[in-house]
Amino acid sequence: MMQRLLAPVAIAIAAVSFATPARSAAPDGLKWDLSATQIATSCAAALKRAGTRIDAIVRSRSPRTFANVVLPLENVTADLNDGLVAQTFLVYVSPDKAVRDASDKCQTDYSNFYNAASARPDLEAAVAAVAKNGSAKGVYDKKLTALWLTALKRSGAGLNAVPLKPFVQFKLVVMDGDDPKAVMIGARF
Repeated sequence: MMQRLLAPVAIAIAAVSFATPARSAAPDGLKWDLSATQIATSCAAALKRAGTRIDAIVRSRSPRTFANVVLPLENVTADLNDGLVAQTFLVYVSPDKAVRDASDKCQTDYSNFYNAASARPDLEAAVAAVAKNGSAKGVYDKKLTALWLTALKRSGAGLNAVPLKPFVQFKLVVMDGDDPKAVMIGARF
């Protein structure tokens, strides 16, 4: 009798042990099992969308206000950060070298995108216009405008065209990390 009970129990345990659980979304809603191809594709698409949104901000012919410059700029960068969490983090945790390499490239591309975008004189001029015209009303809106203006100036957006290009190129080399001398020099900034 004991043998009759053990066989079905053993089969049930084996079935449960070897059954592949259905994949469900992570509690945070992010997809953490991306392939290298998915990382490359989604990263490029997210950067392109962000670039298009920033272009729309600076090309707008409307009067510069907090609502049509600073807030959309903040939203673009927040959406980009949120959208690339897994793509840029998998470099640290994936057991697959191709995924780590794709994630590393996405991090580099994101850094290069942000360096180039934050060094745009037209973007700095748009945020400066908001700071000057007082359309940022509350204390938080004013502080966000001031923080963006400071960040853009520190990124080189306030430089004229002649020194701006070498400055941005230098930042790209520092962020890429391929030139040890540039990284050491960049650490001093």
